[in-house]
Amino acid sequence: MHSRFNTRYEKWQINSHGFRGPEIDFTAPYGINRIMCMGASETLGLYEQEGMEYPAQLRTILDKKTPRHFQVINAASLGTSIPKASQNYTLWLSKFKPDVVLYYPSPAFYLDESPPAPVKLGSGAKPQKNRFQFRISRKIELVLKKNLPDSIQLQLKQWQIYRQTRNHGSEWGWKSPPSDRLELFRSHLVAFIENISKSGARPVLLTHACRFSANAIDGDRYQLISWRKFYPRASEKCLIDMEDAANNIIREIGATYQVPVIDLDKSVPKGAENFADFAHFTDAGARIVAAKLADALVGMNE
Repeated sequence: MHSRFNTRYEKWQINSHGFRGPEIDFTAPYGINRIMCMGASETLGLYEQEGMEYPAQLRTILDKKTPRHFQVINAASLGTSIPKASQNYTLWLSKFKPDVVLYYPSPAFYLDESPPAPVKLGSGAKPQKNRFQFRISRKIELVLKKNLPDSIQLQLKQWQIYRQTRNHGSEWGWKSPPSDRLELFRSHLVAFIENISKSGARPVLLTHACRFSANAIDGDRYQLISWRKFYPRASEKCLIDMEDAANNIIREIGATYQVPVIDLDKSVPKGAENFADFAHFTDAGARIVAAKLADALVGMNE
């Protein structure tokens, strides 16, 4: 599961290997450390201006700090969970022989109705055909977001959540992170780093940063409801607690398996300045992430 080769939509341009960024060869130039950034939409880049997503800013910072020493690949793709990322690495990304793999997991995926799982592959699988799609729906959505008052948009989102939850009993919802999903997150992440290490690359884990602090339920309700719309089984408190619990698991795995952990959760200040929505960065937030990663990479290479 990866971005389609040689495509462009609005500001997103995908190269001939399915990566957002400049063209590269399968083999890195001699003496160059190849850094592969993996993750979902937070890594691919969503709200940032073109060229301001954190892998692109990381490339710029490293070129200034240590010219002709690092090559950064943005190998993220939308909605890619840990098992799908691991599968994609085995089938495709490992061919590019990265020296370091920076992985930014999305814990909220484990609050979906169905937990993350690999893509089912088989001899009968066929590539999806190109389908004509009208883009007017996205344009209407953008116009509504720009012009409807937040109060009305909030009511619409609350109505959507109500429609998704009204036919379920009270036991269906989660008030706190479910233990089985946390254990699944842990096992998937351990399998991922073992897969990366087996290929000869060095895995580096990143904790997940989000817009909300513990008091977000009262202070940033619009964005929190916008987030919950995607995960209606989880209460607002469950969403925030899931971030904390998953980040603790990432830190524990790093310590247990001697994998470096770059703690973005503690490095990127909460709030609207650094997050355009619940978890996707602004240009400023992506800049903080890129600077933190650059310092860590240079330090590891010394």
